[in-house]
Amino acid sequence: MKMLNSRGAAEFISPPRQRWEDGKGIVERQRRGTPLALTLRIAAVLFCLVLWAAPSFAQGCAMCYSNAAGSTKDGQKAISKAVIVLLIPPLGFMSVGMGLALRYGRQRDLDAENDANESGEL
Repeated sequence: MKMLNSRGAAEFISPPRQRWEDGKGIVERQRRGTPLALTLRIAAVLFCLVLWAAPSFAQGCAMCYSNAAGSTKDGQKAISKAVIVLLIPPLGFMSVGMGLALRYGRQRDLDAENDANESGEL
């Protein structure tokens, strides 16, 4: 769509931008998306995670397997507990890091929204 600005020059404004400027409800609807789109995104993320984890199942080396299989029941329990103990710190750090990142992002969005409301913009 072609429009003339105050100097008489042609400006091109895309139709989606006009729709976004019409009202806050349209912007909110487009930001959230439809439930089907959200479901498809979640399914795509889960599918990628499954594919990403697939190589880890092929990591069982023969020496580790034979060593664990040859040990006593107490030794096998100790190996299982050791795997869990070694897994806890990285998961804890990643969980805390993701929590802080989400908290920072949410706070940044709220600050930007408050600044826009104070300046009179949408």
